[in-house]
Amino acid sequence: MTGYYFHKARIANVAFIVILFAEKNKGCPLAEEGKPYSFVSSFMHNFSDSVDCTWQKDGRPLSMCNHNLQCIDALPTNTITTLKQMNRTVYAFNLTLSSVSRDDTALWSLRYMLPASEKWPYPLYTCNLSTYARGNNSICEETVQSDNLKISCTILNIYPQANGQLFITSSLSARIHRHMKCYHNVSTSKPDYYTSRCETQIALRNINVTSDSLYVVMYPSLRNTEEDTKYGQNVKLQRFKSASILALHGCQEIIELGESIHCSCRPNDDSTIPTQIAWYDRSNSVLSIGNFKLSVTATTINEEYVCRGRTVVGVESVPVFYKPQYFKRGLNLTCEVKTYDTYLLINCSTSRIYPEGACFFTFQGEDFLSNGLRNIPGLPFVNEYTTLCNFTLSTITLRDGKYTIAVNVYPVITGTHRDRFYGTNSTITFHHKYVSSIQNMDARLDLAHGQVVLSISVSALVIVLIISFICVWKSKQNKIIIFSTHLFCIHYYYYHCSFFFQHVCEGV
Repeated sequence: MTGYYFHKARIANVAFIVILFAEKNKGCPLAEEGKPYSFVSSFMHNFSDSVDCTWQKDGRPLSMCNHNLQCIDALPTNTITTLKQMNRTVYAFNLTLSSVSRDDTALWSLRYMLPASEKWPYPLYTCNLSTYARGNNSICEETVQSDNLKISCTILNIYPQANGQLFITSSLSARIHRHMKCYHNVSTSKPDYYTSRCETQIALRNINVTSDSLYVVMYPSLRNTEEDTKYGQNVKLQRFKSASILALHGCQEIIELGESIHCSCRPNDDSTIPTQIAWYDRSNSVLSIGNFKLSVTATTINEEYVCRGRTVVGVESVPVFYKPQYFKRGLNLTCEVKTYDTYLLINCSTSRIYPEGACFFTFQGEDFLSNGLRNIPGLPFVNEYTTLCNFTLSTITLRDGKYTIAVNVYPVITGTHRDRFYGTNSTITFHHKYVSSIQNMDARLDLAHGQVVLSISVSALVIVLIISFICVWKSKQNKIIIFSTHLFCIHYYYYHCSFFFQHVCEGV
């Protein structure tokens, strides 16, 4: 009986190891057709039986290894199998496919042979292998039409069908990408593969022709994730740059509404053919012809300008787009200071600012952002805001003296500290008198004492008024009561009454 349980425990141990392998190898790496591929792992052998095992492909044996660690391949030109003993119970295996083909898309498994298979009939290792073909001869065509760059790319002998993405990289911005629309046909030379064509277009205004890099990735559609792109081919786009290229010079990146815009557009240094320059606005209205320099007044937010060129032989240049960032300084910057026991509250506001504003305070060389900030759309003025902000300054540690706080309310244009240069500045001056903690305590005690005295006086006055009323009401009925009341009032008059007591008693 003991041997039976020991045998079951050893089987459970192996089962645990194999279950781990089943989980680990559930999604084995993809295999590229025409390239070598290896299945590499290990297993634990706890049986007393020999470690004879076999590799199977969809249940068909391909190779076998005996207890002497000698392996035989059914097709030695296609597979190479090895088995090594790492320690007393752990064995490492390796099955290498010399050249992956479409037929290798199958379920691969390593299993025990007899007699160990009777005790463990389950796989020691499994891999549901998927294959792909990267494709070849990927080419792209680039054409400029109506201020758009149209891109059409083709790839041959790819499997499965291809997807395509356009990537744009720039030193000034993060990489962006755009999915392409793809069409597929069965390859005429290899019926098991596809010829795919992917197309897209992008507005030239979104490209910096001189500095941006554009490339297309054509890749097989395997798992429909971004990981698929690493199995594709890259094609760099640069033919559209070989046309006459224009470049902008001396153009302001940020411009205040109402100010003059100055920007020059010229052919690049490599161009030797005379080129006529023309400037257009967003609506394609002509601003100037034959003049390299654009000189206009910034009157509209989000206005965009286009520079076009045509050589004397009729070749059109790739247009370049100029779109500065516009802003408007706030008007009527006002601030008020509210004084409290231990702090000051500064509230500031400005109107007709664009874009939305932010506040910045400087006190004794230290910079502070606003505690509270609110931007209200400045109707009826479109694209303008009223900015409200506040700042709390602790006065506990301040000494007697005169202090100033610098205020800067600025439009948030780029989201960097540079925006403060385009703001409106103001200075707040206030006088502060230092009050020590002992003085604060004395003041609070004096206040409390005064409140107690006032309460007692008011209470006494109420009592006298009540007594006086009783005196008047009883005067017609009982002379003794009147006399007693007079004596009571006279007593309070000389010994206890204030001015108010005296007035009441004299009235009685």
